[in-house]
Order: sequence, then C-alpha cells, then structure tokens
Amino acid sequence: MRLYEFIITELTQAEIEAIAKKNNLSPELLKQRLDKESGSKHTDKYGKIKIGDKQLKNKAFGIAQVRKPALDDINANFGTKFTMNDLQDAGKNAEIGAMYLRLLRDKYAPKYAPGKDADAYAFQAYATGPNLDKKKVSNLPDAGKPMYNPIKRKPQSMEPASTDKGKAQRYARMTDPKLNISPPRGPGQELERDVYDRIKQTTDKLKRTKVGQEVLQAIDNARQGKVNKDSWMYKNIADPLMNMKQATQDKVMSIINTKQPK
Repeated sequence: MRLYEFIITELTQAEIEAIAKKNNLSPELLKQRLDKESGSKHTDKYGKIKIGDKQLKNKAFGIAQVRKPALDDINANFGTKFTMNDLQDAGKNAEIGAMYLRLLRDKYAPKYAPGKDADAYAFQAYATGPNLDKKKVSNLPDAGKPMYNPIKRKPQSMEPASTDKGKAQRYARMTDPKLNISPPRGPGQELERDVYDRIKQTTDKLKRTKVGQEVLQAIDNARQGKVNKDSWMYKNIADPLMNMKQATQDKVMSIINTKQPK
C-alpha cells in the first residue's frame, strides 16, 4: 500500500466543524475562511493539491492556503513540528489553518486591533498577516458589537389563506406594510412621488401572487363600499392604506400652500 492512500484529500462539513471545535473557534469563522481561500476544496479538478500565490517565493497550499511564514509562526507559538509535507493532507492543512486563526485572534488581535472584534480581525488578517492595514482595522466592528444584529422574529401561526386575517398575514410577509413617509424634501412634488412610488412597488408585488390579488380586490371593494367595514381585513389593511394616501395628499397640499419666506 502506498503512502498517498493514507492522505486525506477532502473534508466533510462535520470534519471541519470538529477541527473548529478542537481549536475553540466558531465553525462559521473557519468555514468562511476556508471558503474564501479555496472554496473549501483541498484539490483541483485534476485531483492535485491547490496552489495559490504562485507569484510569491512562498506559495500557498491546500484547503487553507497555508504559506511557510504562517507555518513557522504556528510552530514557534504552539511548539508544534509541522512541515510543508503536512500541508498535502487536507485534515492537517485545515488544522494548521484553524491554529493560525486562533493565533491571530488570541495573540495578535489585542496587539494590532485593540478594542476590535477579534474574530473579525482574524478573518481579515489571515490573508495579509498580523500587521493589518490601519484602514482595515478601523473598519472592523468593535469588540462585542458584530457587523449586524439580525432581528429574531417570533414564529407566527398562519391563518388559512381563505380568511381575511390569513390574507393580511401573507400580505405582511410579502412587503413592509408600514410604508413610512419620508420627511418633506421640497415644495411637495418630491414627497408625493416618493410615497406613491412606494405604494406602486407594494402593489406590483401583490399583483404577482393570487393572495396579493385578493388583497388588492378587497381594498378596491372597500373603496366602493362593498365590504364589511367591521371586518379585520378592512380595519387592518384597506382602511390604513386609504388613510395613508389621504394623509399624504393633505401633507403635500399643505407644503405647496405654505408661503415661502421672501
């Protein structure tokens, strides 16, 4: 049996997560970095190990695109004895990449990016080295403050689509029902156009679905007095939209009629 038969050439998602956990990294951080470096693929379509930075003296190898300076840094800080030959194995390659992320996060982030999110720093510095460009450091999120705070919505049970409430719930999911009016920005026409453009965008979205068409029909019926004004649909969908349109028209006329100071 030959030596190459023992070499791991690709990793599963579970194996990548295990390597991240072993190195006290979030699986997302490691996976995103491997995706960035190699598409999380250790070999190319010909089955040969991926090689990057070919223009440099020290080329990058494998799934984590590890270069010799990073390998030397890892050995010096962790007391390991990895060699360039170890980079041929996808498992060891990813392990070395994970250790480098950990080194950047735990040792270099406090030195080169104090007060910044260490994971975000490690992700950026992985490609350039510890001494990250000052502009890139300034753009990193502060520690404890991620790039964005996703809104966690409580799951909402959906009423049948045949009911007024069910139609309204589906309408709310398709588009923003609030349609906030922008502050006045001119003598009146700009405000009017901005609001009606939003209403048109909402209407166009509704027209593309059967439920949306039924909602629009319910609104038209309400305008013509052909709907029960005590119904949930009228109170929560039709009436607010009609009131918004009237309020917009009143505000536009108020702006137009306001005397400008001489």
